[in-house]
Order: sequence, then structure tokens, then C-alpha cells
Amino acid sequence: SHVLMYRPMEESAADALGLVPTHAYAVLQVRAACGVQLLQLKNPWARKRWRGAFSVFDRQRWTPELRKAFGFDQQASLQQDNG
Repeated sequence: SHVLMYRPMEESAADALGLVPTHAYAVLQVRAACGVQLLQLKNPWARKRWRGAFSVFDRQRWTPELRKAFGFDQQASLQQDNG
């Protein structure tokens, strides 16, 4: 069993990352490749988009090796946001 801890986040910090404070997100998958561990979340409202590390906008961290290992199509993800 796992316990998830909650720490309040300032509205401005949450907005900068594309998160909704006090909002519930579903965990879709946890994966690791090339020394990187990623957690995929689902925002049921799909009103905001993650803008932090490894977002669809993060061209620096999404190396060709990581895109291949995670099966991530950055261009397609930029076109469609499904939460």
C-alpha cells in the first residue's frame, strides 16, 4: 500500500506547471527507461496542460533515445491534448 502526501501549492506555481491545485489526477502508468522514471497522469477535466519537465514543450529533455524508449511522438502530442 502507498500513501500519497499532499502539500498545498501556490496558485501561480500550479498555473506555471499546468496543474490545478487540490485537483485529483489519475495515475495511468509509471515507466522507466534510459535512467529516467516518469509518471503519466490523466487530468479528467483536460483544461490545463503540463508545462514542467518532460512536457510536450520540453525539447531539451525529450532526446531521440527517450522518445523511442517511451514511444513518445512529440509532434503528435503537440497537436492533441487529451488531458
